[in-house]
Amino acid sequence: MPVLALNPRYAWAIANRGLVHRLAGRHGPARRDIEQALVIAPERAEYLLQRAMLISKVDGVRAAADAWRSASQCSMDSSDEYGLLAAFLAALSAGASDEANTTFQRFISQHPNSNTTTDAVQYLQELAGCPRVPQDNVDRYRRTLANRLIELRA
Repeated sequence: MPVLALNPRYAWAIANRGLVHRLAGRHGPARRDIEQALVIAPERAEYLLQRAMLISKVDGVRAAADAWRSASQCSMDSSDEYGLLAAFLAALSAGASDEANTTFQRFISQHPNSNTTTDAVQYLQELAGCPRVPQDNVDRYRRTLANRLIELRA
């Protein structure tokens, strides 16, 4: 029996279904799932990050500025890996190179696990493909994340 049949308010499962829809290019169902997950867990950085990425892909990073701001403000003062990842991607999408670099260093210094690091690579790849995203340091960030994954798998 599917998990959502057992618990239709399981935000993690709903958000992950939305992630699958987003990656498959099914933006309408992705938006519905992500928004539903956010109704259940409105402060969850992972879900705010997903919403910002979806808006960036569909409408462009400028249209997603408020969503990126919400995602980045969620966990700026904590050590939440997804909050730091969101803050990094928000700064990168806005072209704030210094802030992006500082936040990326904070993210890496948390020694994110392989799942979070893999998600970071995926989000960075998606963001790099969005129109009007500054490409300046994207390759450097990708290399650092790839090296982190190699360290984790060694």
